[in-house]
Amino acid sequence: MLFLYLKNKINMEENNDEKKEKQKLSWNSIKSVFQNSFRINKVTWKEHRSLFIFNLIAIILTSSLPFIQAKLNGSLIDLLINFTKTNILAINFGFILAGYIIINFVSLFARTTEEYVTYLFYKFLEETYSLMIIKKKGELDIATHEKPNFNNFANKIDEIGVWHIQNFSDRQFYIVQNLIKIAIASAIVFKIRWWLLIVIFVGNIPNILKEVKYGQRIWSIWDADSEIRRKFTEYRNYFTSITNLSEIKLHGSVNFFYNRIKDLLQQFQCKLKIEEKRKYFSSLFSDSFSQITISFVTIYFIYEVIHGNISIGNLTFLLISISNFHISFGELFMFVGRQYQDNLFINDFFKLLDTKPELDFKQDGKTNISKTPKIEYKNVWFKYPGTDEYILKNFSLTINSGEKIAIIGVNGAGKTTLIKLSYQVW
Repeated sequence: MLFLYLKNKINMEENNDEKKEKQKLSWNSIKSVFQNSFRINKVTWKEHRSLFIFNLIAIILTSSLPFIQAKLNGSLIDLLINFTKTNILAINFGFILAGYIIINFVSLFARTTEEYVTYLFYKFLEETYSLMIIKKKGELDIATHEKPNFNNFANKIDEIGVWHIQNFSDRQFYIVQNLIKIAIASAIVFKIRWWLLIVIFVGNIPNILKEVKYGQRIWSIWDADSEIRRKFTEYRNYFTSITNLSEIKLHGSVNFFYNRIKDLLQQFQCKLKIEEKRKYFSSLFSDSFSQITISFVTIYFIYEVIHGNISIGNLTFLLISISNFHISFGELFMFVGRQYQDNLFINDFFKLLDTKPELDFKQDGKTNISKTPKIEYKNVWFKYPGTDEYILKNFSLTINSGEKIAIIGVNGAGKTTLIKLSYQVW
């Protein structure tokens, strides 16, 4: 009994330390994002390599083509402005116009292809990881499923589903897209005025801080209230099964269970609403701060046009490039913050996949134990964590190898607890 108590205490301390570590933005949490990203991409590459490649190509095209369109658009504006002043060759105008039209069609094809490939990729992820969860649960023994800690985070995964993994994996491609846009736009802006890059960067710092902090708090709510969510699911099951519903109707307990479900749901949703409200006000500040910086850059370029340092066509090109830079930079920080948020849930998913069975089974379904051991209880006292009532009090029993016994008792007498203690010690 002392062994079980110490084991539970150590597990609780380890879980608390683990939660604190997950909630901090540390090097380990950042490294975890890359590790999980590599692990997910490894599965994707193994299961559907062609889909992975096509998705990446589509992302690269859709990220680079807008800048080509913007440059051709600016060139057309300059040609039209100068057309009345100088006798430019019509062939130059024709080449640029034809290139502009062709690029628009290519861009349209790339965007449509990206949407289709993204849909296929999203469905592939849903199918693959849903089946992985089901397969893993089938591989684990009942002893593992009966563990409270495992039951809590497994229930959390069931309730949330695999959409965090879908978003996490799909978002990686958009992060690549943002990085490409930022790289192209940075080269363009750097050629004009390098210090403008610093202004835009500083203007977007509050966005990533907002997303990271929001992700930490949301995960903390889901993790801390996993017990509440588990109870909510258990009570809700009474209304999803005809057998269970018939039972509570016969006992006149429908209103009791309904009110209990309502209280648990509102208790959980209230915390989420509070966090959404905090995010709303922080978003107002971060977005406003970012918009101030982009307005400053826009005014500066207009000033350069007035003084004849930049043509109107180049101004159009620069403003579109700056807009792409600003949007991509903000999206990059937002995506990185949400990657961190989803990664906290994905850690639980991989924790489920990495869980080892409590009992050591061979492939044929038999244990490695050659002979059934003798089971002996000596003065055992046991109560579940969080309760004061002892299920077993000074209990002693010896079951010899090969002996057959029957355990009979009313509900709550401790029959299941006795069996659980047997295979926990075994």
